[in-house]
Amino acid sequence: MAVLALTPYQMPLKYPVLQPAANSLDVVFTAAGASFADGAEFTLTGRDIILIGGGAAGGTITINSVADGNNRSGDITAYAVGVNEFALLPRFQLPGWAQTNGKLLMHASVATITFLVIHLDDN
Repeated sequence: MAVLALTPYQMPLKYPVLQPAANSLDVVFTAAGASFADGAEFTLTGRDIILIGGGAAGGTITINSVADGNNRSGDITAYAVGVNEFALLPRFQLPGWAQTNGKLLMHASVATITFLVIHLDDN
């Protein structure tokens, strides 16, 4: 299988168009699915918010780090997300988290873990 490619949502502007069209502000979590063993990734900008959903079964996630400018690394391993819980992850910075391809790599322990990535811009 291949790594699951996640597409970040763009955060709506501070002053959205009034009246927003029906469903235009909706977001959808992406299930780890059959690719859970291979992981999920997205291009890291340093201005991203990540939500992880535990779904109906719960599970764990692992996020792979890389050495930063001070040669430090520290994976997040087996972080538990319970049944119907959500984890709000910190904004990961490029040095220390972006792999050689510029992406943040995450692994789920079960196919029912869900991911949502929101990119914040300068608005």
